[in-house]
Amino acid sequence: MYIRCCAIRTLILWAGATLGVGGCSSNTAPGTQAGQLQTAQSGRAAQGGTAEVGTAQGDAARPAGAAQAAQSSQQYRLTATIPDLMDGMIDPAADVLWDSVAYIATPKGVEDRQPRTDEEWKTVRNSAITLIEAANLLSMPGRRVDAVHAPADATPTTRAAPTTPTTRATQLVRTASDVTTAPTAPANAINDAPPPLGELSHAEIQQRIDATHDAFTQFARNLQDAGLKALAAITAKDAQGLMDAGGIIDEACEACHVTYWYPNQKRPGT
Repeated sequence: MYIRCCAIRTLILWAGATLGVGGCSSNTAPGTQAGQLQTAQSGRAAQGGTAEVGTAQGDAARPAGAAQAAQSSQQYRLTATIPDLMDGMIDPAADVLWDSVAYIATPKGVEDRQPRTDEEWKTVRNSAITLIEAANLLSMPGRRVDAVHAPADATPTTRAAPTTPTTRATQLVRTASDVTTAPTAPANAINDAPPPLGELSHAEIQQRIDATHDAFTQFARNLQDAGLKALAAITAKDAQGLMDAGGIIDEACEACHVTYWYPNQKRPGT
């Protein structure tokens, strides 16, 4: 009896040990239930590890991609020259702001000109925005006074001589005799016409800008600040504030022009 009980206990203990070893062994046969469970658990662990590695790799790669995008965003294709921006954006926008508010004496009395309708305020606001953003374009590194290249297939044209940058002060002293016509020039020499009397050549202006580009940038910032004052007045629909801002815009323009375009020119009142 004792021997039989011991034998049964031995068989039970042996079977339990076998199952225990089978469940913990790394060499469990894949076909057994324990083996399938172990394989599934190992697969899930492997997948989790792969996902974690992939996430880590993505996190490591993301800053490099962001840096590359930031670097690409700094590579601009500069097409317009500084005079192009002045003639096409800055001067027209400033003219709208200057002309939007004025006191005009007429035989019938004094006209108080100012924006009154929402559409009129929107028009001057668009011009203020254009002026403010054009100042950013004006000061971009690499922006030149003269075009570096001209189209190879361009045909000779007749161009007016370069004009002095327009400000409210120059408008008051300019006469019809200031506008001249330059002789026909080949396309690769469209800027060879002599500058107006008292104004530096494009090469001389470019040299001065290159030598003091930080100062040139500050002049552009001063213009932008003046434009922001105009924008604030427009937002408040403050006609007097807009007129005051127009005077600051004129001063900012003239300060830059007398530094780079006509530093040696004797102007009325100077």
